[in-house]
Amino acid sequence: MSKSEPENSGQTARVLLLTGKVVEFEIGELDGLLRSSRVLLFVALSVIFIATVKPVFFANLAEFDARVFYWGVSAGLYILLIPFWAWGVRQVWPRLFAFPIPLILATAPLVCALTLFSGYLPDLLPGWVPSNDGPASWQKCLRNVLIAHVIETVVLVRFLPLLRLQRMVQGGEIPVEVPAGEVEPVAVVLSGQSLPLAEIRSVRSDEHYLVLNMQGREERVRARMADFLAQVPEDSGVQTHRSHWVARGEVGVLGRDVLRTRSGEEIPVSRRRWNDIQAWRAQYLDQE
Repeated sequence: MSKSEPENSGQTARVLLLTGKVVEFEIGELDGLLRSSRVLLFVALSVIFIATVKPVFFANLAEFDARVFYWGVSAGLYILLIPFWAWGVRQVWPRLFAFPIPLILATAPLVCALTLFSGYLPDLLPGWVPSNDGPASWQKCLRNVLIAHVIETVVLVRFLPLLRLQRMVQGGEIPVEVPAGEVEPVAVVLSGQSLPLAEIRSVRSDEHYLVLNMQGREERVRARMADFLAQVPEDSGVQTHRSHWVARGEVGVLGRDVLRTRSGEEIPVSRRRWNDIQAWRAQYLDQE
């Protein structure tokens, strides 16, 4: 563990997004995520975008350089402090509540504290920093909490899976080059989102969306089952129903109407696919 990481950084945290999705991660993993080149570049571009466009709703400083300075300082402090903040929240919230903490509630106090700090920074360092428009107000805090939540959501939904995929490749769990027809692809791409195939436990259709049950989280993407099946080899899993697919490592007890997975899910089985599932099991599972 590096000196910059809080103690017990291996503890798992669970946060609830406004979309209803629950994301699970380790505190140490969060530290590595926020220091990754992809996230740092994304945050830097976000700061420049906010400082450049300065729409009326977000306007708070008159000069471009002042906006870049205060947003940049706040973003830098946030990245340095959030692993420790997340560790502290992780120690308190599970003792009080059984459900995951809403992400916007978890980080709002830290964002408001940084907003207040930026507001008083000219008084703390007179002549050393650009001037601003005075101490923070509740409207500024609310605005910054909403902006921060959007950025946090993008980082957890888009960049966390990519970081995990990269570590799996570096650890040798997934080959960098995938010979066609020999091994499973590294990831499937649905609606522009790259999802590690090794983390997918089951997939079900929900009208115009696919709901993917993954390790520690659930993903909901706008796609068809056919889009998913076209990217995965036959031995990676089995389609039990027109609207359901189960990963090979999850296939458990097969009943007449239900397949119980190793994770405890009950997946519907259509009658016309029952024989096909039995044949698939005999070909790919019974040989193991």
